[in-house]
Amino acid sequence: MAPSPVPVVSLGIAIDHRIRRLIQPVEYAPGDQAGNHISILNARGRALARSKEEIAVTADLASPGSTGGIAVILQQPRENHAFEAGAEAVIDECPTLRALEEVFFVVSGGKLALLHDISVIDLLPYTSNDKGMADAFRAAQWAITAKEPDVVLCAGKKRLPKDLWDLKGDMFNLESKGVGAVFDEYPFTNISNSEGNSIKIRRVNGFHPSHALNHCPESSCLRQLLFLCVAETCAVYRTGLWNEETWMPAFRKRCSRVSRASTSK
Repeated sequence: MAPSPVPVVSLGIAIDHRIRRLIQPVEYAPGDQAGNHISILNARGRALARSKEEIAVTADLASPGSTGGIAVILQQPRENHAFEAGAEAVIDECPTLRALEEVFFVVSGGKLALLHDISVIDLLPYTSNDKGMADAFRAAQWAITAKEPDVVLCAGKKRLPKDLWDLKGDMFNLESKGVGAVFDEYPFTNISNSEGNSIKIRRVNGFHPSHALNHCPESSCLRQLLFLCVAETCAVYRTGLWNEETWMPAFRKRCSRVSRASTSK
């Protein structure tokens, strides 16, 4: 069967032809072992006395249950997700999750579904305020090391005063470096698991999709960059390699300038 044609338009923009060339089919291949990242997140939810519906949606978003694969790190859940309606409804009503679903589907050649093939884990699971941050970061750390993903798209960042950075633990190393930045010098990082063992994780720098959707909707630059970040993530998962082409550094810098200008208004 011939591969599906690459869409020309997605997220309301015409995808840059240079990015379209990078799109190749990539499918999720389950790891050989079951991870316990979902049970870690379930335990965290029960400890916070969260509703069974919120715990179930958090588990569904963090699935699949096997080790390996692609993980996306976001920041924290909204306060008003419709958890009682289930994970599909939460994705559908959340612009961030809906954008990730669309971009991964397009960039993978229609092979990757956010809900079934990609683990989404927040830096601060269940937490929409600043209480218990150290425990929240720790739960995320234990969960991501239990998942042992092949690659992580770092798309979340919790801004804190420098004297509180210690609260983040090793999750500091899986935060976004900012719009347009890359982890080219240190594409791998080591994260300690719950037993104190070091887990080596390949990372790709991303940024929170809200920057592209809300902060600067009049420019397509950041949405193009979102496609590029996901293309890099899928390429690393597919082959373990990423080729930074000559046009990309200048493009990333332009996106960084656009982002800074939008947030300074």
